[in-house]
Amino acid sequence: MRQKHLIFGIVFLVLLCSFVALVAISQQKTLGQLVKEMNDARNKLYTPPDGAWPVYSDAFDVLEGMIDDVKDDLKALYGIKIDSTSQIDAAVKVKKSVTLSEEIKTALAAVETKREEVEDL
Repeated sequence: MRQKHLIFGIVFLVLLCSFVALVAISQQKTLGQLVKEMNDARNKLYTPPDGAWPVYSDAFDVLEGMIDDVKDDLKALYGIKIDSTSQIDAAVKVKKSVTLSEEIKTALAAVETKREEVEDL
């Protein structure tokens, strides 16, 4: 009885090792192909005459500029403090904050549209 279990265990171990070796060999071949394909894709993307990188780069730079403008408006809005006692000064600051808020809303909508364009590239 023990001999049967020992023989079964050895056969099972040999089959398992063979399976692992086959999987390792097939993965190595596939990995080599994937590395080659990845290098080809990278070359196509970053090669200036044929690649898409210059178009993507320009659109992304515009998007970054738009985001920086929104950040500047947010900093300006955050800098508005109503601590003076003059009602005229307070009204001017409130008007300015409302105007900045509207500009930020409009700019964020434009940024979202541009982000979708860049994402499609």
